[in-house]
Amino acid sequence: MRFEYVLFMLMAFLVGCLASRKELTDEEKAKLDSGLLQLVMEQNSGASAQTASQMVNVIIHTSDIEALKKLGVELQTTHDRFATARVRIGQLRQLLALPTVQFIELGSTNRPQK
Repeated sequence: MRFEYVLFMLMAFLVGCLASRKELTDEEKAKLDSGLLQLVMEQNSGASAQTASQMVNVIIHTSDIEALKKLGVELQTTHDRFATARVRIGQLRQLLALPTVQFIELGSTNRPQK
């Protein structure tokens, strides 16, 4: 087994452990826009059992696109310092745990006007 693979698996395990916490820290809250924060808080309160698996469009501001790929995030577009993606609400905690993620905002799907 390659050292990088073992290291990545250990990191994924630790991120998963951190993601299982109920409450967000102030630092994590500061990384989310208000729309996403509301969705995460709904999930934490148990208001909807389906919320964790709900897919949302997001814009992730990060300094390391490769770290997102390693987490298995379904990236749609990438640029130098941000990526658009579809993620499950439950995945947001994993993204927030990455030190290279500065901010995550709710995205939108734009369609042509008729």
